[in-house]
Amino acid sequence: MKDRNISIDIYRILCMFLITTIHIISYSGLITFIPQTHLNFYIVNIIQTFQSFSISGFTMISAYFLIDRVSTTKKLINFILQLWFFSILIFFISLIFISRDIKITTVLYSFFPLIFNHYWYPVNYVILLILAPFLNKAFKALTKNEMLVLLIILSSVVSLFFNIDPFFSPADFIGHQTHSLLYFILLYLIAAYIKIYGVKRPKIFGLGVFSVTALMLFIVYIVTNNGFGRLIERHLIINTVLEHVNILEYNSILPLLLTVSSFIMFTNINITYKKRISKPLLFCIPATFVIYLFQEHCAVRPYIWNFVNITKWAESYMLVPVIILIFIAIWCISIILNLMYQFFSKIIIVRMENLILNLIEKLKLYFKGKMKVE
Repeated sequence: MKDRNISIDIYRILCMFLITTIHIISYSGLITFIPQTHLNFYIVNIIQTFQSFSISGFTMISAYFLIDRVSTTKKLINFILQLWFFSILIFFISLIFISRDIKITTVLYSFFPLIFNHYWYPVNYVILLILAPFLNKAFKALTKNEMLVLLIILSSVVSLFFNIDPFFSPADFIGHQTHSLLYFILLYLIAAYIKIYGVKRPKIFGLGVFSVTALMLFIVYIVTNNGFGRLIERHLIINTVLEHVNILEYNSILPLLLTVSSFIMFTNINITYKKRISKPLLFCIPATFVIYLFQEHCAVRPYIWNFVNITKWAESYMLVPVIILIFIAIWCISIILNLMYQFFSKIIIVRMENLILNLIEKLKLYFKGKMKVE
C-alpha cells in the first residue's frame, strides 16, 4: 500500500462513475427530456464527452498492471471465480428484494456468466488475461521505435479505418467496435508503452491533448443532440461524411486520444497512500468493479433504472448531485457485496482456487512427461 499510487485509483473510480452515467443517461433517454435551452442540456453533454474515456480507461488500468506478469493463470482463475460468485450472489439478493418472477434465462446467465456472455466486458477481459503473457513477450521483443510504429498502425486500423465504413460494417469483421477484442489489445499495448517508456512531455500529451480533444467531442455532442443536427442533414456532403464516420464510437480516434491523454495525466500524478485513509480504501477500491457487475446484472438492470427514474430530475438543478448520490448508493451496496465475498473467499473461494491451480500443475506435469516419453 505504501508504494501504491492513489491517483490511479482515483482514475479507476472516475471511470466507473462515468460508466454508471452511461447507463443512467442511455437507459433513461435523459437527454431527450431536457430542453436545449436548459443548463442541464450542456451538463449532460459534458458528461457524455467524458464518458468517451470511461470503458477504455478502465481497460488501460488493468493493462498497466498486467504488463509485468509472466503468467496470469492465478489471476485468471481468481477473476473467473469472483465473477461467478458475484453473479450468483446478486441473483439471490434480487430474489429477496426485487422479484421472484425469474426467467430461466436469468438463472442460466447468473450461474454461467461467461458461457452465456452475461457481461460483455468480463468476457473480453478473460480473453485479454489469456493473451497477456504472449502480448508481454511480443512487446518486450520489439524495440521502442518498432513498438511505436505498431501502435500507430494498429490505432489507424482500429480507431480510424474501422470507423470509416462506406463499403462494409466493421462489426462484421471485428465485432462491436467498442466491445472489440482487437481494441482491447490496442489499449493494452498503449498502456504497456506508457508504463515502460513513459511520456517525455506529459503536460502536452496529457492535459493539452485532453483539453483540445474534449472540446472537439463536446462540440460534436452538442451538434448531434440539438437542432443543428437537422440542419446538417440537409447538407448532402456533410451528411454523407457523417453517415460513414463514426466519430462518437468509443473506439474512434477522438475518444481514443481522450482516453490516452487522460491516462497519461493520472499516471503522472503521484499521490501516495496515507495511513489514515489506507484502511478505508482497502474496502472501497476492490468494490469498484462490483459496481458494474451489480448494475448490469440481468436480474437487476430492468428494475434499478426504473426505480431511480432519473428523468424526473431532467430540469432540476439537483440533477448532478442526484447522479452522484446514485453512484455512491450503488458503491455502498457493492462494498457490502465485496465484504461478503471476502468472508466466503476464506471459506470456499480460496480452496476452489487452490484446487484448480493444483489440477493445472498436475496436467502440466503429465503432458511434460508424456512429451518426454514420445
